[in-house]
Amino acid sequence: MYPYQTPLWKTNRLDESKGIVDDYLPIIDELYNALIHTERIPFNDEGGYFAYLLSDYKLQNQDVFLGSVKITVLSGILGDNNFYGNDVFFSRDGEKMMNARFVIRIKDKYLETENGKNEFYESMAHELQHAYRFHCIFLSSDNYKDEEMEKMHRYAVGINKLKNATRTVDIDTYQAYYLSDRNEISSEANRLYEFLRQHEDIGEWNFQDHLEEMPLYVTMVSLRAFYKNVDEAKRNREMAEYLGNILNSIERNQGRSPSVGYTKLRGRILSGLLFSKRLLYRTLIKAFDDFGRRQQNPRPNRINDLLKEKIENEKEFDLLREIFNKH
Repeated sequence: MYPYQTPLWKTNRLDESKGIVDDYLPIIDELYNALIHTERIPFNDEGGYFAYLLSDYKLQNQDVFLGSVKITVLSGILGDNNFYGNDVFFSRDGEKMMNARFVIRIKDKYLETENGKNEFYESMAHELQHAYRFHCIFLSSDNYKDEEMEKMHRYAVGINKLKNATRTVDIDTYQAYYLSDRNEISSEANRLYEFLRQHEDIGEWNFQDHLEEMPLYVTMVSLRAFYKNVDEAKRNREMAEYLGNILNSIERNQGRSPSVGYTKLRGRILSGLLFSKRLLYRTLIKAFDDFGRRQQNPRPNRINDLLKEKIENEKEFDLLREIFNKH
């Protein structure tokens, strides 16, 4: 966040691979402390669920890209978490995002419990990355802004189609499109970093035993499975064209041939898979360095071994280059 002693959000530069992982915790600390001092509002008397609300809250202790926020926390309920950029506006100098709206859902009945707090911190770490990137897009050039806004629109279209899909192949494809979005992967890296901060028992010596609990690892495994299915479809022309048409519908490009759409979908999922791998182990290394959980003995570095084994796989990178060069 602070290259050359300047906050990244003031440099007009977008580094989506790093996100705000270095600077999110003080922001969430302030928001959490404000939320737990608000009056709980029952919204489901039978279930005993509560809503915690902050309306037009102005951050008081943090000089960050957020100027004011609206947060709704719904407890005791499963569902998506969201950052909404529709009503956002910016300060005159463009440095502060105003009226940023978040909706967070936690399974625990109370935000004040340890579990409720941990859930909130993980979800906010994820959503703050989305908000931060949205702010960086605003600070960028018009050409870049137009390109990114189109990507965001496609992303929203994919999510809406996922919600309405009924066929398994459609659901899987829309889910793969959603998970392979680099913004989503970067946000999951933030969630992973927070997960590791909370779990002090996880270190370099035993992280492999806990991989299935880790947010970004779940994304990576899902993308691997989706890619396998999509790759196998190349042997079935009808299925490949069906998948290609799904991508073309998301990207509103019905004039593009189904075969080109299929190739682009296959490349997108593989690219997301490789990016999630790199970001997973990069985040593990950073977290274990930051939290003092690297191995202190001369045994081989297990993370570096995994980096070599799982990331620097030239066959995968060669395949990705082949796919993108094809069209």
